[in-house]
Amino acid sequence: IKVDTIYLPSGFLTKPEMDFSDAIATIATFNTTESVKKIIDHELAHFYCDKMREKALGRDYHFLMYSLFQEEIIAHKLVSEGIAEYFNKRMNGDDEKPFLFQNWPSHLSEFTTRDVYQGGYTIVKPIIDQHGEKGIQFLLFNPPTPYELYTPEKYQERMFTAIEKL
Repeated sequence: IKVDTIYLPSGFLTKPEMDFSDAIATIATFNTTESVKKIIDHELAHFYCDKMREKALGRDYHFLMYSLFQEEIIAHKLVSEGIAEYFNKRMNGDDEKPFLFQNWPSHLSEFTTRDVYQGGYTIVKPIIDQHGEKGIQFLLFNPPTPYELYTPEKYQERMFTAIEKL
């Protein structure tokens, strides 16, 4: 039976309003704690996107991920994590400076967690800012092609052009 669940590593989380136990946890983990609210906002964005895909496809889409090539998986992760980071940053007022594409990976093995999260956010942000839910839907069903995986600006251009034609 499939259950929609968010797992929280409680020893590394703090509440939005810092109290004594949060201060102790922060010290004990050498300041590697995360705000539980930020994690929940991020994970709820994944839930929202999963439900949007399931509604459109009429079934659980996760089984499709097993048949994808590694480049396609990274492409889907860029979009998925980018959207989740967008929600997180928007909900928590953390709109950071855009990630620069000048040091963007040129090979699959060069992609890091930072590229997927911050790079994905930078890719999806202008599209969601301009097109909202319609932009999110379009991103979810139109991930970067293998070529666009290494040229994120081209992917953004394609998304803007395609959405504006609708």
